[in-house]
Amino acid sequence: ITVDELLPLLLEDKDFFENSGGGITLSGGECLMQADFCADLLKSLKQNGIHTAVDTCGFVSNEALNKVIPYTDVFLYDLKAYDEDVHIKCTGRSNRIILENLLYLDSLGKNIEIRIPYVPDYNDGQIEKIANFLKPLKNISKIHILPYHNMAGSKYEALDMKNTLPSRIPTEEELKKARDVIK
Repeated sequence: ITVDELLPLLLEDKDFFENSGGGITLSGGECLMQADFCADLLKSLKQNGIHTAVDTCGFVSNEALNKVIPYTDVFLYDLKAYDEDVHIKCTGRSNRIILENLLYLDSLGKNIEIRIPYVPDYNDGQIEKIANFLKPLKNISKIHILPYHNMAGSKYEALDMKNTLPSRIPTEEELKKARDVIK
């Protein structure tokens, strides 16, 4: 689909966005893997007075970020771990570029909401380190602790795939402790 095809469909809800204070969030696996399309769409949305958000894990090139920065009101930014070895264990990838991109967005004064997926026995020991990393940043408007859920188990089973995800979900006490550390 092209931006010219998509934009009229999105603008059908413009009255709703204006009355609710909402807008449009680009997300996906990683929407910035299609940074040119995202930039074109975001630019068109801004020209039509729509609030925009980009949901990213930050594992993208600086070039991709620069394409969307001028047209993005808020970045919804995932942080899974601070320590590189823990991040690799959780995702299979280094987090260096993720942390660098977050610092870059903050240095530009961009509005950022941090989202930390909380996975017991994977990244639960990272919360204090993440909090310390975020503390000096000036443009973090919100931090959300997102409790892990194991709903994907049935999908793995249906696809006859091995489920390597943890089976244990966080307790309310663990989540409260994580939120308290962030505060």
